[in-house]
Amino acid sequence: MMIGKKLYQHIHWLVIVLLLSLSASRGYSSPAKGGRIRCLEREREALLKFKEELVDEYGRLSSWGTHEDKKDCCTWKGVYCRNHTNHVIELDLLGPSDYYGYSTAPLRGNLSELQRLSVSGNSMLTSPNLNWLSPLHSLRYLDLSYVNLTFATDWLPIISKLTRLQVLYLSYCHLPPLVDPLPSMANASNILSVLHLVGNNLSSSSVFPWLFNFSSSLNYLHITCNNLQGPIPNAIGNIALLEELYLDENQLDGGIPSSFGNLSSLMYLSLSDNQLTGTISGLLSSSSLIYIDVSNNIFNGTLTERIGSLSELEYLDLGTNRFEGVITEAHFFGLSRLSQLCLFYNLDISFNFSSRWNTPFQLTYLGLRDCKLGPHFPTWLHTQKELHYLDISNAGIHDSLPD
Repeated sequence: MMIGKKLYQHIHWLVIVLLLSLSASRGYSSPAKGGRIRCLEREREALLKFKEELVDEYGRLSSWGTHEDKKDCCTWKGVYCRNHTNHVIELDLLGPSDYYGYSTAPLRGNLSELQRLSVSGNSMLTSPNLNWLSPLHSLRYLDLSYVNLTFATDWLPIISKLTRLQVLYLSYCHLPPLVDPLPSMANASNILSVLHLVGNNLSSSSVFPWLFNFSSSLNYLHITCNNLQGPIPNAIGNIALLEELYLDENQLDGGIPSSFGNLSSLMYLSLSDNQLTGTISGLLSSSSLIYIDVSNNIFNGTLTERIGSLSELEYLDLGTNRFEGVITEAHFFGLSRLSQLCLFYNLDISFNFSSRWNTPFQLTYLGLRDCKLGPHFPTWLHTQKELHYLDISNAGIHDSLPD
């Protein structure tokens, strides 16, 4: 369906894909039997008004209409209704060859039962405000990633009024910066579990207080590449259920908050590409950690042997920092699941392993460039049978290369 191609300069939305994840017990409707019209009048009118905003050059909405044989919107192509209530709960109009242009307006209301809305991936979409979301108070999943929201200064108060929202994706939306003081969050959702704000121009002084409204529910927080500045607030440790935290590619400074020790459920942590300093001992309290990336910072000090107690750890990247001291077998004694290890460009780290050391892990990736491995070729490398990547350049090895 070619949508909006002729109105390219005048209209600002393409099409809306409304998808609802339903259990098998709910299901989707089949066409009504016996000529019974299942479609609710107010929802049929909302869909027809939406159709008027589009240029349907390929007739994909030809089944939508007001004629007697077209009155049941539950039988329209791309429209699905819930079996028990007859509410429209899915609108699927996109195809593999669709043209991503603009349409004049989003769906304005009357589909109050919609629970899942996604228009992600369409970088040509734009919306000057988010007022049109207000009637969709049943939304649980919202993905507007890549939609241009440069002028949508109302995004925060509107989103906060979606009190049933559990999953929110607003990545690469050119969100307007938040300003202090934040609007009242008295009616905000407190059940948000997934929040994705990658690639926007937010600031730490304003975004973090908003995040803490969800400290009792948030499991997944991804605010990479946002130009965040200043220290990581200590209150982040109050997000007790947090399992994944991505704060990489910002300008955060200061040390690791002591409250990180409260994040007992944390499994994935990325703080890379910031300006963080101090030690990382505060990160090592969570035995559930699977992934740690703190590369490209200014961390220093010796690496504690407590790393070896992270029995679930699979990925460890400490590269391009200022760690120092001697790494021994004790640092790895419990890391049986470790598969990727990077210590690039830590010039003051040296290794002291027994020639008979039987490693507890099998690595696929090992990066030890500029670390002190020599003078002898590390014999423990002979035990690594799964390696796909190995960099031990400039590691101070003065020895013959083993067969």
